[in-house]
Amino acid sequence: MKDKESKRGQKLYYYLSKLSQRELKDFHAYLSSPLLGNSAQMARMLLVIEREVLAQGGKVIDADLFQDEFFPDQPLDEGKRKYIRIRLVQMLDRLLDFAAFMEYKGDTNAQDISLLKAMFTRGWEKYFERTYHEIEAKPPKKDFGEYHLYRMRREIVRNDYLALKATEVISTNINATTDKIDYYTVFITLKYGCARLGAKISGHLVHDTHFEDRSINVAFKHPYYAILEIKAYANGYLLQQRQVNGQFGACEAYDILAELLSDPINFDNSEALDLFGLAYNYCIRSINNGAFDFIPLLRSLIDNAFSSHKMLSTGKIPTALYNSIVNQMCKFGEIDWSADFVEKWKGNIAGDENYAIYYVTRSFIHLLQGEYEKVIELLYNRVGLIQDTTLS
Repeated sequence: MKDKESKRGQKLYYYLSKLSQRELKDFHAYLSSPLLGNSAQMARMLLVIEREVLAQGGKVIDADLFQDEFFPDQPLDEGKRKYIRIRLVQMLDRLLDFAAFMEYKGDTNAQDISLLKAMFTRGWEKYFERTYHEIEAKPPKKDFGEYHLYRMRREIVRNDYLALKATEVISTNINATTDKIDYYTVFITLKYGCARLGAKISGHLVHDTHFEDRSINVAFKHPYYAILEIKAYANGYLLQQRQVNGQFGACEAYDILAELLSDPINFDNSEALDLFGLAYNYCIRSINNGAFDFIPLLRSLIDNAFSSHKMLSTGKIPTALYNSIVNQMCKFGEIDWSADFVEKWKGNIAGDENYAIYYVTRSFIHLLQGEYEKVIELLYNRVGLIQDTTLS
């Protein structure tokens, strides 16, 4: 039974240990709130965990920690331990609810949808239209590739509201609703159509979808092509098609996609990285197939995309992408450029708090430059820090 208890405590520890001090404080406030977590006892349990486990470097949360909270001056028998374990499971559930709540608090698009629903369902109809237009007039919040989904959902809520009160003289704006649905359908079909073709290029067996042909045909027509996300993914889709057909080198689709990526702020971070990957992989495969004029284009693509860190939500470059860029550019003979890139991103590599990845890549550059003493100097006394940092 002790092993089972420890595993439960380890799971709760896993989640709690990933929270910052600010988030732990917010979680305590969440548990203390009658409108949210609504458990003063769990708030006290959290303080015990912070003091006795997190601050002490422990990794197991077990029933013994809470004897004074639940059963002061009483021995813990199996029945009492079982009750405390149930409370720990409930605390984990509250923690997951807290995480979802905090994500919602940071998602203004989701809040806008909920506000429109409240205007509709609470009898605040007098100000529904004004609220809708105020939301539509706000600068777009693009995040996680969901912007067009939220535009569609807002229009659907509005249509539901108008349909309920519809008469012969009241329009439900059904055209606007169906337009938003069409925009989102074309956008999401092309986005994941690119992913499907990418899997096909990599040799994975993937199924054809039913709507890609129609989506790519309308994507280049008005008004779809005026939407930057659709324009970008439509050209990215053409690049993927060329690769499936063994075609590489110069083409208009690449030029358009690279130009759009020169200002990543046009897209949310997840989409900017996704689109960058389409253009980046096309460059790599074109160079590998003899189109060496793509080497300066690849340099330009990387420099423009990462010039201001706008593409990265945290300001840090993913480790796999960092390693790939350094590895590929060195392979293409761009040693000096790679050295500048490595220095520029020192301290801004995701998961590289002790600079181990930086030391490995910088040493790799020195090795290629024949600077063997600098290789030894960089790695001396740091070998023990290096774990899983090999260039892929």
